[in-house]
Amino acid sequence: MNNYKETLKSLGLGTQIFEYAKLVKTEVIEIGDNCKIDDFTFIYGGEGIKIGNNTHIASFVSIIGGGKLTIGNDVGLSQGVRVITGTNDYRTGKCSAASKKEEQGFYLGHVQIEDDVIVFSNAVITPNVKIGEGAVIGALSLVNRDVEPWSVNVGTPIKKIGMRPRL
Repeated sequence: MNNYKETLKSLGLGTQIFEYAKLVKTEVIEIGDNCKIDDFTFIYGGEGIKIGNNTHIASFVSIIGGGKLTIGNDVGLSQGVRVITGTNDYRTGKCSAASKKEEQGFYLGHVQIEDDVIVFSNAVITPNVKIGEGAVIGALSLVNRDVEPWSVNVGTPIKKIGMRPRL
């Protein structure tokens, strides 16, 4: 197990962060109780990350972009999910990260994932979206707009295909 306890903004009781998980800018990351962050996960703290209780982040999940992320309680991010909190803006500057910082076009957003959400494998979540409570995101989906609570969504871009029973 990694020992991030000394560097994280907060770390809840019973939380497991596996040895090969990589967390960067840990001083702005808050993780609740009984969470599990698997090996080969990459999390960049950006402007701040808050993860609720009983949340599982599976292997090969990437949380990147430098913006802000809020994850509720009892959330599951399956293998390979990408959460993008900020990105280049081709309309306002150069897109290469190798370009001078002052020449780049970039914007930072806020992704919100509410309680009891499940995001299946290899889905991509773009900046400035809110996934409502209890929502389901299918594998390989592109979440580029807000998602209704308790809805089932699939596709690229996502399309609501049904409703999930409330827990």
